[in-house]
Amino acid sequence: MTEAEVTDDVAVRLDPLADTDIGWITAACQDPEIQRWTVVDLRPVGMIAIHTFDAKTGVADIGYWVAPWGRRQGIARGAIKLLIEEIRGIAGAGAVQARIAITNTASRRTVESCAFTLVEVSSTLTCPDGTNTVAAAVYGLNL
Repeated sequence: MTEAEVTDDVAVRLDPLADTDIGWITAACQDPEIQRWTVVDLRPVGMIAIHTFDAKTGVADIGYWVAPWGRRQGIARGAIKLLIEEIRGIAGAGAVQARIAITNTASRRTVESCAFTLVEVSSTLTCPDGTNTVAAAVYGLNL
């Protein structure tokens, strides 16, 4: 908790949210004016995970997807950056890898926007593309 500060003759204090705030926030959000000016969509929008971590090489292989209502908003990029920070905390982690279908242009651009570079287009690793199987573009990021 911070000390109350007087701003424009009004005492203001900023506190971190806590579980005990749920009640008053829920009640406040019933107000038509708050609903009129606020958009809150609390639906989950996707998944991201470390598929594998090779302790010998220090490489974490990640994967992710974003539901249609969450796409093109920077959510995947933000999630990747957060996961990279988590991976930095793993003892021995030295790199992150993402295997993406060569046909998945949007996902390839997303990892590129997170400073991943194309390592190879694999002749042996594949990814699904609908009912087809296509070559995997392997991207890497050194930590």
